[in-house]
Amino acid sequence: MTLHADVWHKTRPKSSLAAHHFLKAVSLSEEAEAPLRQSNYYRATWALRLAFFAEGRDISDWQVQAAVAEELGLPIAPIEEQIRSGAAIAALGADTMLAEENKISGSPTFLTNAGRQILYGNVGYRLIEANLNELLRAPNSDDASWC
Repeated sequence: MTLHADVWHKTRPKSSLAAHHFLKAVSLSEEAEAPLRQSNYYRATWALRLAFFAEGRDISDWQVQAAVAEELGLPIAPIEEQIRSGAAIAALGADTMLAEENKISGSPTFLTNAGRQILYGNVGYRLIEANLNELLRAPNSDDASWC
């Protein structure tokens, strides 16, 4: 993607939290319609990234979020209902608490081995692969883990 010239110079979202709130509402509205299907959530996530980075739009603004939903053909009423009812902010709060509980300090974070191992930040795929292979090797509980 080509970075829009206004990003961070003219367009500075007030917070990423507003976009996460919107995405949580998309996720909950989709879950209510079709459990286990999250394609709209992933589409909306990518569309918000494009809206900000490629188009220079303020994704913290509700009007931009609603326009993105409309551009994707998502029904706005169920999304708004999740926001108005407080369900989206409650779910976002629960996610935040879970992240704090698991000591997730940013993205991306890979939490494995029942929370005993955290890979955080710009970690190469070979390191991730080596760690997962070691976990799959399933050492005995008294064996040392090499990851």
